[in-house]
Amino acid sequence: MKILVAHFKKESIFSLYVFIYLVKCVQADFIESLKDAVLNAENTFGEAFSQLGKFSSQLNKVKNTWKDTVENECVYLCPNGFKPVRNKFYKPQSNGCGVNGFKIELDPLPSKPMTKCCNAHDICYGTCGSSKDTCDMEFKQCLYNICDNLGTVGNSLGCKTAAKMLYSGTNVLGCTFYKDAQKQSCYCLKEKEKLRGGEL
Repeated sequence: MKILVAHFKKESIFSLYVFIYLVKCVQADFIESLKDAVLNAENTFGEAFSQLGKFSSQLNKVKNTWKDTVENECVYLCPNGFKPVRNKFYKPQSNGCGVNGFKIELDPLPSKPMTKCCNAHDICYGTCGSSKDTCDMEFKQCLYNICDNLGTVGNSLGCKTAAKMLYSGTNVLGCTFYKDAQKQSCYCLKEKEKLRGGEL
């Protein structure tokens, strides 16, 4: 009987160790699974919040573009009354006819000369101190000069229609893009700093 009790104690202790080991394994797996679930939720919700942030940013851009569109005059002003001075580290860039990756197809039109007009317009917007109205009028004149040199009335009419659309687009919706380009091309200085140097 003593042997049986001793044997039972050994088996009980062994079983208890096995049980504790299994519980620890299950707990470890459970904890690992819980950790994975939390990380997955964080990634999922993090991505959702990131997308929501991007969407909010796009809505804000649309709002600002619309606000700039309905304003009577489009002028770049530095904050706090500072004066805009040419940023010598910035080089104006052009992207052809279009904005923010959206290209306007000019295939049936004299696209190469018109693209030169679009590029010159982009450079004008990106030149510190330039006037949006002057840039837009030079753009319109460049486009119309190309159309006037086409010769035939039919081609000229189609060309002028496209020129009018391109010009109208920049005239109506270009203020935000003009201000963004000015912000990059200008450095805002206090009056005292301006007297010392002249440009960044």
